[in-house]
Amino acid sequence: MRNLILSLITCCASFGCSSDHPAASSDAALDGAFSECKHVGAELCAKLYACRTPAEITQLGLPPDEAGCVAQQNTNCGAAKPGFCKGAAETSETAASACADELHGFTCAQFDAPTSTGPCKQGLCAP
Repeated sequence: MRNLILSLITCCASFGCSSDHPAASSDAALDGAFSECKHVGAELCAKLYACRTPAEITQLGLPPDEAGCVAQQNTNCGAAKPGFCKGAAETSETAASACADELHGFTCAQFDAPTSTGPCKQGLCAP
């Protein structure tokens, strides 16, 4: 689990689309991608601060409060690489949405021992 947390803590890609109105559809795709990127950061931090002690939070190098964590994780959501992708790009809006849903559904016990095949572990961030 620590690896998942560290992977997510330290992981929004360039989203393209085609349509008759490229600018409008690109803007919509970027808005959706930005929103889903922020959703992952918020869900990750909510679970971390609900399931970890203050000492564990400090050991992970996170701010002392959840709001600070959310700000830290979502810093680069409008750019190419959100904080939770460790310098890599997020692969897609769909992957981010699936990861956020997975995080939201975890109990603390599941958060401590997630499967290695879930959407947050595989497919969220580019290799």
